[in-house]
Amino acid sequence: MKSLHYIILMISGVLIIPSCETTEKIDDFPLRPSQLVLNCFFAADSTWEFQVSHSLSVLDNARIELIDSATILLFRNELPVDTLQAAEEDGLYRSGKILPGVDDKYSVTVTAPGFDVELRAEDYVPVPVPLQRLQATIIDSSFHTWEDYESGRPITQGRLEGTVELQFQDPPGTANYYQLAMYYFEEHLGYEDTIFHLYRSRVNFTSQDAASGETAFGSGALLTDQFFDGMSHTIKTTFYTHGQRNGQRVFYVELTSLTESAYLYKRSIEDYQSASGDPFSEPVLVYGNIENGLGIFAGYATTTDSLVMF
Repeated sequence: MKSLHYIILMISGVLIIPSCETTEKIDDFPLRPSQLVLNCFFAADSTWEFQVSHSLSVLDNARIELIDSATILLFRNELPVDTLQAAEEDGLYRSGKILPGVDDKYSVTVTAPGFDVELRAEDYVPVPVPLQRLQATIIDSSFHTWEDYESGRPITQGRLEGTVELQFQDPPGTANYYQLAMYYFEEHLGYEDTIFHLYRSRVNFTSQDAASGETAFGSGALLTDQFFDGMSHTIKTTFYTHGQRNGQRVFYVELTSLTESAYLYKRSIEDYQSASGDPFSEPVLVYGNIENGLGIFAGYATTTDSLVMF
């Protein structure tokens, strides 16, 4: 018995020794140099807003700081239209000298002190796609009312379940990308005052639409026209909301046309968020279209319609 006990101890020691020798040091992780980052989403007839920053190492816990001394050159159809060299108080560079237009090609270059590269990117504003039909059906609802203690104002709160169906005509002969979202406005009493403030609340919904490749979307859906190019397409969604009711409940439906770059970026962000916290998921690389750097420069066009739920 003593010899068997001694053998077990020897085997345990052999197993433990290699495990002690395979410790990893911080030097084993390659640290990449910081890169310039440019982010800009733009739509027709809207003010340009650019955000310039720099990347951090995965081991760096510092807060990302915006760069307020960059030089941004903006071009339309390869002709220079504006130069920005100073960020505003919130760290963003803004330009209203020339507003984006549909189907024009826009490009941008960015340089910044301390970086020996020039960022380049280009994209355009797609054609907006109007909604042909929009209708809703209430499946179930339940609300109750009470008087707010501080303001003395009656408050109605409850839940609403139903379907929203929309139809649109897809432009033919080209790849089109879309994002569908729904929201409504509701009032909430401020924490530091007795004033009711208006907030935009997303509507969570699900759909069985095959074009999106998913069945549940949370607060939005991304889809392509791969299966309905040039056709009239109908999407039926099922929604559920819970919150306050102040007067009429109006749903706003947004159908946003995206460029390919905008679509790939948003899709990669959704994949990244889905994989976050899952130790068994594959690493997700967030898409970017910035040459010599990181970030996104992409256009979009949104069509908004509304319907009164009750």
